[in-house]
Amino acid sequence: MRHRLGLAAAGGVLLCAGGLALAGGLGAFGGGVRAEPVLDGSSSRFLAGLWWLWPAVAAAGGALALAGLIGLIGVAHTGLSRHLVLGRIAPPMAVLASRSNFIDEVERLPGVLVARARLTGTRLRPRLAVTIVCPPRADIGLLREEITAGPAPRMRVALGRAELRTVVRFQFAAAA
Repeated sequence: MRHRLGLAAAGGVLLCAGGLALAGGLGAFGGGVRAEPVLDGSSSRFLAGLWWLWPAVAAAGGALALAGLIGLIGVAHTGLSRHLVLGRIAPPMAVLASRSNFIDEVERLPGVLVARARLTGTRLRPRLAVTIVCPPRADIGLLREEITAGPAPRMRVALGRAELRTVVRFQFAAAA
């Protein structure tokens, strides 16, 4: 929150300065301000001798613009992201313990070689993505029923999220 407030204040100051400069250029403060050069004669002669000054100013402006663009993309990406850090769905330790228990329980089922689980989704629609590696002749229907009857409901209860949707993907191990 502190970073956004600072960015908003800096943006407001720059907007006001740009508006005042535009108004001065359009003659809102009288003709004298509009006709007067930004730099006096001695300053412009001094700066004309520094061949590197204006390219350096342009490079610094470009770097600031790039940094601002990267920051804006980061804020927009964070605000629009559909995936959440685990701690937003439930406390991080509860998530880690529940996920570990879920994986252990699924790997004990007959016909499961390896199980992986990842908690994703939004705060309102969390999702448990499960990938199960099993032998080519495994009974997938039976495995699905056993997961939906046992480990998945226990995971929902452990996290306190009755709306937790479980998506199971099966992969077959190569026959040896």
